Amino acid sequence: MKKPLALLPLAALALAACNPPSTPTTDPLTLTFTGSGTVKNYTPDTEYTLTSADDLSKGKLGTLKADKTVTVTVTPDMISKFGMYTTQGFYDGMKALNCDVSKLQIVNVEYGRISDLNFTTTGGTKSFIEMSVQTPNADGTVKIKKTTFSYSKGNGSIKGSVSCPGGFSGIYNMVMKPGWNESVSFHTYNPATKTASPYTYDIVSQKTTYSGDWNAFSR
Repeated sequence: MKKPLALLPLAALALAACNPPSTPTTDPLTLTFTGSGTVKNYTPDTEYTLTSADDLSKGKLGTLKADKTVTVTVTPDMISKFGMYTTQGFYDGMKALNCDVSKLQIVNVEYGRISDLNFTTTGGTKSFIEMSVQTPNADGTVKIKKTTFSYSKGNGSIKGSVSCPGGFSGIYNMVMKPGWNESVSFHTYNPATKTASPYTYDIVSQKTTYSGDWNAFSR
């Protein structure tokens, strides 16, 4: 028996619903990082060019304007000019400083990073800005949240804890995936004693943008 013609379009729609067209996925290694926001603790007297301490070419990554606004753009081609790191190198470096790395595990991967961005004032002071939020506590200490973006060439991780002779200690939960990874660190600083609590480092997500607070410091 032939099927009624009126049912054929419905059958076609049902088949299409069960097999929707695939959505092309973008390779995370091809994405561009963009940063923006406002410097909270410094008013520039002019517009400054921002470069990365890890950028071997010292090319322009962004601007700090006289109105305190920040804009940053980093493409995969630009990140390739950075001095790249490895998680194995991080482990070896901590060990060379006589830090206790017995509770630290790594999965090796190569990565670049956006952290401190350099500029030189018209007076010649070597300075930098960072993506950070500083929150004063009632006891006079300051809670500091710092954001860093790592561009990973593959899958890797830094997990566990480190303690060093100079007093630094860190707790790491950083699992990097290919492309841009947003990581956040927290610590509490005591200006009276000039000491800091243990640092905690966490990968938040794969993300290609930052919009928020920046703070400036001299070298």
